[in-house]
Amino acid sequence: MQEIEQFNENLRRERKASTLLVGALLIGGLAATVPLFTDSIKHSEVLFCRVNSG
Repeated sequence: MQEIEQFNENLRRERKASTLLVGALLIGGLAATVPLFTDSIKHSEVLFCRVNSG
């Protein structure tokens, strides 16, 4: 019986660690996409046109 309780405790710890890791990665990924939606970073755009003569 003690082995089962210890096994369950190990599973609980691993589940908690995995949940925290996935949550941290999710928040980090969402934070990394914030600059995509804000206009604070502006890049100058250059349009190249090729004119065919003749």
